[in-house]
Order: sequence, then structure tokens, then C-alpha cells
Amino acid sequence: MSGVLKSAGRPSKFSPAVVQTLCDCVKDGLSFKAACKAACISQETFRLWREDQPELVEAIEKAREIGRREALRSIRAAGEKDWRAHAEWLRLSFPEDYRARPDHITQAVQLNQTTHGSITVERQKAFQERHRRALENGSDSSKNS
Repeated sequence: MSGVLKSAGRPSKFSPAVVQTLCDCVKDGLSFKAACKAACISQETFRLWREDQPELVEAIEKAREIGRREALRSIRAAGEKDWRAHAEWLRLSFPEDYRARPDHITQAVQLNQTTHGSITVERQKAFQERHRRALENGSDSSKNS
């Protein structure tokens, strides 16, 4: 009986062309929502296909990794002209080793504010004291967990 119900409904849009559109969009960095729009399917249809079609899940994952590899390759190539691209490539490729630390961010903000003359010495000291207390409170809360 379920076979009768399936044949009585609308034909599936699942096709190699739709899968290719989804994969191309994901490879280019689009969200699943945007990829579904480009492929003219609903997000619910996409979700159901991923449950029923393991080859779709594999193709989407492969496309996403190809996109990541191409983007990282492009960033790395840009490093030949600008060292900051290499720094970004390292942060993206090895986040556990090259992630920005809060103390570096604070120092950069303080340096920028100081060089632009928009912060007094007293205000800078107040920021530093708040930052120190926040770090202490953060380490205290991690001990309590």
C-alpha cells in the first residue's frame, strides 16, 4: 500500500543536477538554507534526503571540504604578497595553536586607542584593572565547575 501512496504523489526532485547544485553551493560557502534556495528545494526536503540518501551526505561533506581546501589555498597564495594572509591561514588551519588570545586583543585595542589620543592614562588603567578582574573571575569560575 505504501508503494501506491509514493507513486500517487509528486515525483521527487532528487536528481544528479539538483545534488550538483547543492554541492556547488556548499563548496562555495553558502549555508544549507541558501543552497536549498538555489536548488529550488525546501530545507525540509533537504533534511529528509540527508536521512534517506547516505550518498548525498557524503557528497555534501566532500564538497564542503573541497571548498575549505580551495579557500585555504587561496589565502596561503595571498601570503606571497601580504604576510597577514599567511597569519590568517595559520589561524584557520591550526586554531588550537594560533587562535587570538584575549590579552592580545586587549593590548591591540589599548594601543589603537592610545595612538588615536582618545583615551586618557586614567581610563586606560581602569580598563586594565577591569580586564585583570575579569580574568581572575573567569579563572575562579572554571575552578568551581
